[in-house]
Amino acid sequence: MFDLSPTAAQQSAVEELRSFRPRIREIAREVNRTGRLPADLRTDLSRAAGATPEAVADGSSVLLDPVGLVLVAEELAIADAGTALEIIGAAQAQLLAAALGDSAAVERVGALRAFGDVALGLYEGYGRAPSEYRLRAERQGDRWSLAGRKDPVSHGADASAVLLAGRTDDDASAAFLVEAAGVQVERDDRKEGKLALGLVASAAVRVDGATVPATARIGASAEEFTVLRAFNTQRLLVPAVSIGLGQAAVDTTAEWVSGRKVRGAALGRNQGVMFPLVDAGIALSRARLQIWDLASRLAEFDTGAVLERRVGRAVAAACAAGTQAARIACNTMGWRGLSQQFLAEARYRDAGVLSAVDFDVLHHNVPVIEAA
Repeated sequence: MFDLSPTAAQQSAVEELRSFRPRIREIAREVNRTGRLPADLRTDLSRAAGATPEAVADGSSVLLDPVGLVLVAEELAIADAGTALEIIGAAQAQLLAAALGDSAAVERVGALRAFGDVALGLYEGYGRAPSEYRLRAERQGDRWSLAGRKDPVSHGADASAVLLAGRTDDDASAAFLVEAAGVQVERDDRKEGKLALGLVASAAVRVDGATVPATARIGASAEEFTVLRAFNTQRLLVPAVSIGLGQAAVDTTAEWVSGRKVRGAALGRNQGVMFPLVDAGIALSRARLQIWDLASRLAEFDTGAVLERRVGRAVAAACAAGTQAARIACNTMGWRGLSQQFLAEARYRDAGVLSAVDFDVLHHNVPVIEAA
């Protein structure tokens, strides 16, 4: 069994972030349309989430703990999924450097973040685990030559540098910090248009034979399993956000049907209305416990294969539960005016995009109860 009690730091962060829910929801439509959080709100949220460069550098960020990462991500996502990805995504490169035990890189990425976003190129071609990454690094004397593609990359089009996760020519997992000049932007979603998660300035980036010095490799002395664990820890962000937006969809819809009167009685008294919401809530709880359990035990796995299999299953279960909850909420509202007013449509679109970002091909679209 694992301990469900958050630490004092985790609880404090979650409670402080919870106080921002009304404000975030009030401006959610506008910020997702413009792709901009008000500067003061972004600063306050980053501080409360422990996502500032300084908090990560001095080890005080709750996001450095995998359990803290999923707790904060879910809480932010209950307010707005795009906000969660925006705030935590901006810190992910530095978090990865810290997980690799490279204190010098933590400071270096933190300094770069002070002048602009440092992007993390983690996902690749959708449905590909870290041990299967095709981005390759070939050693050429005292330099590395990089070739490959990453998609999606948050802030990939305007980052001052990109931390790319890939594999070396001797098939070892590795991460390389590449300045923007060495990265080609293949697609900028702000210009192409987005169906969902508009606040996150995602992009597809490519490196074709870019060369970087040996010092660009982050955590070069870390063991293979340590690197894989660091990559897979950052994969927990998407399922945590999926659970959060699914919970928001269930909560908002349950509140609406409880107050909506049809022929003098609350719509929520109808079993055909309430039971699907209850089922969705149960599925979310099950996926949440699976993510929490996994996050608390990442250091216990013996091999990268076992770790990736467990993470893949948890990602599949969480994204399926979040999508199911958002779909039920949207259908329950019944007509477009209501689903827009209560953000049900937006959450459904967000959930659909998240379920495509990362998934285990062996478990994608498997019923939630089987995915565990």
